[in-house]
Amino acid sequence: VLHRVTRERDVAAVLDYVRSLAEPINRFVDNTMVMAEDEKTRYARLSLMHATSLQLLSAGDFTKLEG
Repeated sequence: VLHRVTRERDVAAVLDYVRSLAEPINRFVDNTMVMAEDEKTRYARLSLMHATSLQLLSAGDFTKLEG
């Protein structure tokens, strides 16, 4: 979804999609021990967070937004 709305330069759709991710991302961070003792688990969780970050960054520089 993010690739499509970004490619189409539909800013409103990008922002709506990113907003829709806030709750699941917060839930993951709040309820998941990312830095798990098990190295494979820790790596998988960090990789998931990194991939999510790259996806969001590909949509734009959200630090430039106000509010």
